Amino acid sequence: MQQNVAQATVSREEILRQLQETLKPILNVESAATLRPEARFREDLQGDSLAMVDIVIAVEEGFGIKLRSDLDFFDEIRTVGDAVELIHRQMGQGRPAAAAAES
Repeated sequence: MQQNVAQATVSREEILRQLQETLKPILNVESAATLRPEARFREDLQGDSLAMVDIVIAVEEGFGIKLRSDLDFFDEIRTVGDAVELIHRQMGQGRPAAAAAES
């Protein structure tokens, strides 16, 4: 798995590929094909609250971004595609969300 994707221009497809590799062990999924953009974390992938915490931590470490501490992942990020979009936005800002919130 690629660690700390540079915050340069990264395509959604590249983010999806890395996210799929990140999610496979957390959600006990063998094939990245299961982790398609429309797959819902709770309903389709049986992600529980503990898995979601693990996902947030893995995303922060793997993509070098900081997610808002008030982010309720189940409410705001329902699908793998939602997560890709959030990561893409955060990386496009070129700085962590915490720093952005302070300015």
